[in-house]
Amino acid sequence: MRSRSSSKWLTLPVERPQARVRLYCLPHAGGGASTYWPWARAVADFIEVCPVQLPGRESRFDESALGSADEIADALLDRIVESDDRPYALFGHSMGAAVAFQVARNAARRGRPGPIHLFVSAFHSPTLPYRRTAVSTLPDRELIHSLSSYGGIPKALLEAQEYLQLLLPAIRQDFSVVESLPIAAARSLDCPVTVFGGADDEYVTPEELATWRETTSGHCTVHVLPGGHFYLRDSAETVLAKLADDTALQLELSR
Repeated sequence: MRSRSSSKWLTLPVERPQARVRLYCLPHAGGGASTYWPWARAVADFIEVCPVQLPGRESRFDESALGSADEIADALLDRIVESDDRPYALFGHSMGAAVAFQVARNAARRGRPGPIHLFVSAFHSPTLPYRRTAVSTLPDRELIHSLSSYGGIPKALLEAQEYLQLLLPAIRQDFSVVESLPIAAARSLDCPVTVFGGADDEYVTPEELATWRETTSGHCTVHVLPGGHFYLRDSAETVLAKLADDTALQLELSR
């Protein structure tokens, strides 16, 4: 049973009270919980998908965005722990990967239950400094151009300029979160990590994906799939199948 304070953060398109594990899914910069709604029916029955709705997005549009990955992670961790006592896993794409890592690391630091598995996508290991050109302070026109080059904004939204202008403050804050990430110490985690990325991603290379092996003393596997930064649009079925296999293994090992 979700508490009232959790309900804004955690959306459940399909509730599965009998599921053995919850999967909390964190979106990319500028994205919202709706990104993961199709996963709720497509994933294996023993997993309950919980898309995370960050402040300032979609149904929480009127709220102020949080200021750092650490602040987001601590707030989300509190909601996860108070939601129920089932094991949980984390999935994050792009900026969401950085926040998911922070949740896992902060759980260990605070003596809270940590994820049984961390799944990350289209982002380099936090043990590396952020090396992309900063976009959070660009003028609006240049910021929109940068966003369109990522392929993360639908064409219809790019053409809806007035609405897009309303979203830009939260998008800027998201990129500021990524650009100000502190460098993480190696072996900050002990949970297994599975990494996904696109073979043609211009922003995160396969070599950078492999640096996630530095983050954990547990097992780490890397899967490079066809596509660019948003390869997930065409490879969700493959990712969900691998995610289910890895999660089932961890549940079996934890018995």
